[in-house]
Amino acid sequence: DLGHPRIGLSVGRKVGGAVSRNRIKRRLREAFRRAKVELNAAFDFVIVVRPHKALNQETYHRHLEKAMRKVIDGWKK
Repeated sequence: DLGHPRIGLSVGRKVGGAVSRNRIKRRLREAFRRAKVELNAAFDFVIVVRPHKALNQETYHRHLEKAMRKVIDGWKK
């Protein structure tokens, strides 16, 4: 009903300490903020982060945008 996408993040302790978990959440929120401008779909996305090597901001943005497009395109079919 809101007309814009929202995001929920789950980053468990296995991913790392509090500092690295918060860094990942900040990067994902920023990637989502940039990606949602290009998507005019009102979806709620929940992202569960699994342990991985640290990525830079652009990589998070690229992965997140690709996953969001895949969900939206699958829904439209």
